[in-house]
Amino acid sequence: MKKLISMLLCLVFLTLALVSCGDTPTTKPEAERPNLTLRMAIVVDDKTTAEGVAAMQKAFNDQCEVLLSTHIEFECIKASEYRTRMDAIMNEVADEKSKQNSAVEDSMANAGATDGTEIDVENKYPAASKAQFDILLIADEEMYEEYIQKGWIVGLKSHLSGNFKVLNTKMLASVKNATYDSTKEDYFGIPANRAYGTYKYLVLNKAAADHYNIDPSTVTSLADAHALIASMQIASAEDGLAKWQTMYGSDFSVIREAEADYVMPNVQYLSQDLTTPSLIGATYGYSDSIAMVNNATNLLKNSEYVRYLTTKYIANKEGWFGDGTAENFLIGLDEGSYEKRFENEDYYYCPIMFPILERSEIFGGMLAVSKFTVNEKRSLEIIQELMTNANRADLLNIALYGDEQTNYAMEDGCVVYRNMSNYGAHPDYLFGGLREIAYPCADFGQTKDTYTYAADQIVNLARRTPIFDKDFAAYFGKIDATKWAAVDAYGAEKYDELMASADLDAFRANVALLIAEMDADATFSELEQANANNDNWTYNTLGGAFYKYTRDRVNEIYGVPDLGATEEEVPPPAGDGEGGEETSGA
Repeated sequence: MKKLISMLLCLVFLTLALVSCGDTPTTKPEAERPNLTLRMAIVVDDKTTAEGVAAMQKAFNDQCEVLLSTHIEFECIKASEYRTRMDAIMNEVADEKSKQNSAVEDSMANAGATDGTEIDVENKYPAASKAQFDILLIADEEMYEEYIQKGWIVGLKSHLSGNFKVLNTKMLASVKNATYDSTKEDYFGIPANRAYGTYKYLVLNKAAADHYNIDPSTVTSLADAHALIASMQIASAEDGLAKWQTMYGSDFSVIREAEADYVMPNVQYLSQDLTTPSLIGATYGYSDSIAMVNNATNLLKNSEYVRYLTTKYIANKEGWFGDGTAENFLIGLDEGSYEKRFENEDYYYCPIMFPILERSEIFGGMLAVSKFTVNEKRSLEIIQELMTNANRADLLNIALYGDEQTNYAMEDGCVVYRNMSNYGAHPDYLFGGLREIAYPCADFGQTKDTYTYAADQIVNLARRTPIFDKDFAAYFGKIDATKWAAVDAYGAEKYDELMASADLDAFRANVALLIAEMDADATFSELEQANANNDNWTYNTLGGAFYKYTRDRVNEIYGVPDLGATEEEVPPPAGDGEGGEETSGA
């Protein structure tokens, strides 16, 4: 008996020793982390079938259930039907939710109490409640604003500054700021981590630029095209324009674009619609934010703008503008991604405007958590995994492209769909950590380098913030409309006179005369207020309103201004972390 008791005691001590020596568990006991089923909506392309969705969902859940104790029911919707279908789903869920008498009933429903069924009997994953929807894509800005107003998506600020700091670092700072709702003082979506914005390029004929010793790395403005024009004009007859006309024949234009399309991108006109060319405005560096400019002024005093006008005047007089279709040209304009500059080896693509984030771009690939989710944190765990691939489960690529074995193959670093492919996310609604995790897709026009180049584009985007936003026009609400219209009319008249100058010498002389005339005009100089500063700016002048806008944006003050105020009183978003690469360099 003593031997038996001794053996039992030894077993007990051995068990305790093994437990105490073991590693600390990395996950909570199963009882503390129940299996949950979430519903998630994504947008798919036209080839997607029910069979394709089922295969993708199985491949996704084979990983997700093991890693995150979560089963996802996917609602895969075609792009043309997405908004209508999503509105219907949310209304149905809201109606069902209103019928429930307590949070206990909702909890029981998610535990499988609604109809007694389980999706996965072996692992005991419950059926989703009819009063439940968890993760959705925000299709556009209208949907975002409407769903916030209806209370259908939840604010994320406390989560991002709490348990989901890793997710917060994957949100680019300027992109995160664009999701900020100043009324609710919160962020309501997680945009895709990808390249945003579009470069503006001055395209120079490589042979001509090299021949005239123009270094493309020094070209940063449309005004720099003047160097090529000037070099060609002073060259000998056989080394000037005739050289390129002989080389290229009839399908040739000095400037590919029509005159109307030869527009300087880094100038802000202060005309009544803030778009039509005016003689009051400001230029800013290709890699700078407009908010870095202190003052608007007479543009004829701006050497960069005058070089641009001079080139335009010469090209107009010589008939050098094309119609945008010439195969061969000396000077052209284009726009696109960072990758665009590698498309044509016969031309230099010189960026003359770094990407500017347009708020409309952040939607489509934006993920949000529904108010009707059964668990906000669990929903955000799924989004975080799609943004970070922390568990190396490749869930994002499964959700985007389906099962690799049956749906696609990898060729030269890109996804290529198989002939019988029956699943794919829509290219306009790609979500998650695309730049760091996703495979590029040849069917989307991407190459193996697309997401590599995206990193460079993101850096350039960061240097462009803060930017113009929807509240820019509001700053000019106190300008005397009669004076403003008169200055616009004067500018239009003088511009036409300037461009009608008899020759280049007359053009330059007329610029000087026009500057003197405008300096002597009290009405012009008063409205212009070229020397606005912290002490004298006023909303009643173009220069003052422009100064106030740019200073507010430098100080990260957003929102509609109080036009009766002289102090900055619109608070910036509350500090809860600065977001991703743009500020942290992560």
